[in-house]
Amino acid sequence: MLDLRVLFVAQRRLDRRRWQDEIRAAGFDSTLEGELPETHGASVFVPCRFEGLESGFDCLVEPFDVREWSLMPADASRAAAYDTVLTLETFPNAQEIAGSVTAAAAWAFATDGAILDAHFDLRLVEAAEALAWARRWLPEIRAQFDGPSRVRTSTPPSRGGT
Repeated sequence: MLDLRVLFVAQRRLDRRRWQDEIRAAGFDSTLEGELPETHGASVFVPCRFEGLESGFDCLVEPFDVREWSLMPADASRAAAYDTVLTLETFPNAQEIAGSVTAAAAWAFATDGAILDAHFDLRLVEAAEALAWARRWLPEIRAQFDGPSRVRTSTPPSRGGT
């Protein structure tokens, strides 16, 4: 599983329509087709289309407390400003990863948040560079496409959701 976490201030939380608008404004060819979790701690699968291909990710919103995380001191100092974390979890499927990377970048940019990147650059990616971060990784992710693959349609039962 690949988790992308976006740290943000709860008062800046996006609804699905605004998130979609931000994804499009960023120039990403990605369309959200599902709803977001309505409460903290509820995980839902958000199907989407990335460049016309099936994609999607599990989406979870929870409170964030920097004291509960092991971060480098510089990252911990910056992360302390945030109180909420959006987690986008995907299977190791390039289509799902592409959808989650673009969605995470748009969310971080729109909410003045930061991506806690534990997979690509291993650092905290600030809002101002979130879109460039996604654009930098998309070619490598696209290169892993081996033709359209079937993407799951729900959260696995052990994770909750539908």
